[in-house]
Amino acid sequence: MNSKDLYLRLLRYVRPYTRIFALSILGTAAAAATEPMIPALIKPLLDGSFVEKDPQTIRLIPLLLVAVFVVAA
Repeated sequence: MNSKDLYLRLLRYVRPYTRIFALSILGTAAAAATEPMIPALIKPLLDGSFVEKDPQTIRLIPLLLVAVFVVAA
């Protein structure tokens, strides 16, 4: 039995749960896409708040971080 046949056999067990399976795949993709955003947002937060003392950055970046955590969860 090759890997294609094995994969197709396993997908037959998933067929009754197609919607849940598709939703879990989309959730996994969303979590993987948002994971690199967290360090990318923390750097401007630290630079803008401690180094430049930019009030707009201090207000905006934490909101973006919360949004990323909500999407990732």
